Amino acid sequence: MIERIGMAALAMCIGATILRLFIPFELTTSRNMPIGKLLPALIRFLEIQVIQSGGITISLLDALYIIWVSGIIIQLVKTIYIYNRFAKTITNSRSVIDDEVKEAFYQLNSDYNKPFSIQIIQTDLISTPMVFGFYRPRIILPGIKLTTEEWYCILKHELSHYICGDLWVKFLVEFLCSIYWWNPFVYLFRNQISKAQEIHIDLFVTKSMNEEERFKYLECLIKIAKIPVSRKLNKWILSFNGESGNILSQRFNIILNLSNSSDETKGGIFLTLLLPVLLLLVLSFSIVFEPCSIKPQDAADTVELTNQNSYLIQNPESGYDVYLNGQFYGHIDEIKDSFSDLQIYKNITEVSNNEKNR
Repeated sequence: MIERIGMAALAMCIGATILRLFIPFELTTSRNMPIGKLLPALIRFLEIQVIQSGGITISLLDALYIIWVSGIIIQLVKTIYIYNRFAKTITNSRSVIDDEVKEAFYQLNSDYNKPFSIQIIQTDLISTPMVFGFYRPRIILPGIKLTTEEWYCILKHELSHYICGDLWVKFLVEFLCSIYWWNPFVYLFRNQISKAQEIHIDLFVTKSMNEEERFKYLECLIKIAKIPVSRKLNKWILSFNGESGNILSQRFNIILNLSNSSDETKGGIFLTLLLPVLLLLVLSFSIVFEPCSIKPQDAADTVELTNQNSYLIQNPESGYDVYLNGQFYGHIDEIKDSFSDLQIYKNITEVSNNEKNR
């Protein structure tokens, strides 16, 4: 999919999804769409009282909210604890940086007009290269022997994560996972974003490379992939390793087919997707599905005010008079909700002239 639509279009879709998840409410101008089946029964079920004690009544829905908020607090505390523990462990670890790493970093810094001030830590505590940290990012390297060229590829990959702001995207996604800890689709979304980030950095790093340099980059990927990776890696890190054969295979295909891709084609796809994505985003804020249910005993005494059977007449003193089937029905001070679609007349004469023609 990434090969066909390009990273820009994918990033737009991801950004729109993150934005919607961070704003879980609707606009004041949103339009309610009543649902008469399933939703009313579900709401009645959630309103069942599960606790009644000392004047306190808690419904099933209230209990679910309490569980949700408690889960958010637990997840946030757990995440902060894991992050701080990992940061402390890495900071206190003994770091002896190989000469090949120093030379590779020197070459990498010379590629940029402004040298990067980023700490490099080489330790046996980890088994795959990674970048970690927000305000003080660190590139953490395993204690393995590689050539200067291989370290150059690795360092450029990890430094590119920092340049592209991937760590902050990861922070937002992890925060979302803490909020929606009960939703399995959010975890799938996180995994897909991590995958997209690695592919994006591969493209970012190899785009300026010739074919020989790309093959060396891929050889380095293979060498790192052969190293067993701990399943307990900190979730705040961004690793050079693809972590699975399928992801690694896809990264290979994208890098090898890089020369065949057309930026113009992907730009066209981006523009084609832009309007539908923006439209879906706006609609998600503008339409609210709400349960709608009327008890049988109330249905006989209930009327629906529509543009066909009702209208409003401006009251000389204030507000509006409501007429139903030509008869006075009531008075309202302002137009809202079910009255918003009704025709408004200035006086009874205007009603006579216009209602005949309807």
